[in-house]
Amino acid sequence: MTYRVFPFVLAISLCLGVAGCSDQGDEENADNSAQSDTQSAGSENPPPLDQPSGGDVEISLVSIAPGGGKPVDQQSAAAKAAKGNPQAIEIGRQLFTSFNCNGCHFNGGGGMGPALMDDKWIYGSSMENIASSIREGRPNGMPSFRAMVEGDTVYKLAAYVKSLSENTKPRSDVKLAEPASISEKAAAKDDEGEIKSPEESGR
Repeated sequence: MTYRVFPFVLAISLCLGVAGCSDQGDEENADNSAQSDTQSAGSENPPPLDQPSGGDVEISLVSIAPGGGKPVDQQSAAAKAAKGNPQAIEIGRQLFTSFNCNGCHFNGGGGMGPALMDDKWIYGSSMENIASSIREGRPNGMPSFRAMVEGDTVYKLAAYVKSLSENTKPRSDVKLAEPASISEKAAAKDDEGEIKSPEESGR
């Protein structure tokens, strides 16, 4: 009989011991919170940090290096190869058109999507940031094109987008050709009615 009572007594002792421990913990917590209330009442609380009130927030990306060393270049070899490369930019232009980027960005001038021809970049102007925006998409309307641009193709599209903002500065070395007047074109018709340039017609 003694062996039957022992497990019962052990179980009751454990329950009472656990209950006693939890009551002691509650008393200590109450004492600690009362002390912290009296300490904080005498000191001034720091003012809350200013939080953005919504709208566009510009993110500034800064390269850092441990120990004050020179930052490591974060640009991939594919991004370096595509940036400023006329062939990559042309392929990027074709992709821009085929993916209907014009629908939101209106040939870089902006519309429903942000302008790409100015120097304001919400998510950064590096090739890696532009490629990331294209691949992953961005909140408020920019879809992800991850399934459409495979491998290094995204950097060709990024090179075209980057070139839009770099080519907006006026160039004084480029002159547009003067269009021929209508009367010159009419006078340049030959006997068969075809229009020829003034040089071809000998005038």
